[in-house]
Amino acid sequence: MDQLQEPIPVVIGDQGFLPSMEQFAALGRGESTTALAPDEIVSEIFCPLPLPHTGGAHLKLERRSGDFAIANCSVQVTLDPIGRYQNIGIGIGGVSTMAIKVTSAEDLLKGELPGEALHQQAAHLVSTCTNILSDIRGSAKYRKQVLRVLFLRALAIARRRAHGEFVEVQRV
Repeated sequence: MDQLQEPIPVVIGDQGFLPSMEQFAALGRGESTTALAPDEIVSEIFCPLPLPHTGGAHLKLERRSGDFAIANCSVQVTLDPIGRYQNIGIGIGGVSTMAIKVTSAEDLLKGELPGEALHQQAAHLVSTCTNILSDIRGSAKYRKQVLRVLFLRALAIARRRAHGEFVEVQRV
């Protein structure tokens, strides 16, 4: 996300600033942990304003409001003046033991003009980027299909919002 400025965590303790949210999570010592030492705490997170022509969407499928997600997908795009994907961020959750940033799909889309075939390729990458788990909320096969649909819908909404359109999303 070169030009999309990432949030920067501010830590009270020895580390001060962490260079990126990715480092904050990547240096963790396993699931549900972070790169923080026991005597450190995140005191604030600087979140820069989005660039012009940026839009985003987060969609979550759940049985009823407040439930854990069967699957969820977040997409944020910044379009260049021609309409190509200048920057894109894709995250999924509810299908594995932790949230996942889908860099393979981001890399595929970056610099490209939107198109159905391209979007289908990206949806495939999103739905196959991790070992999807089966549990009482849904089978891995079901969740894989849900991820494809959520990604394509979130991408379409994010693109419309990047063009300045107000898009209200009903519960999925």
